[in-house]
Amino acid sequence: MPTTAFDTLTAASQLEDAGIETRQAKAIVTVIRQSGEAVATRANVTEVRGDVFRALWIQGIGLPGAVTALMGAAVAVIKLI
Repeated sequence: MPTTAFDTLTAASQLEDAGIETRQAKAIVTVIRQSGEAVATRANVTEVRGDVFRALWIQGIGLPGAVTALMGAAVAVIKLI
């Protein structure tokens, strides 16, 4: 998954400039960086949505359509006999 660049040094420095202790600033920046690693992008959501749509179509629409076609073929064969 593509990630957005996050300048941890600048972020920690800005927190320190705002009065937060160095140890706390580093911890905050680490949490922010790690939380960004688990975020889905718009492309990820679009890809998954397409996969789900295809799976549902195959299971929900494609299978009954195939069964109907097979039943129609069976009826046609029976009528020939």
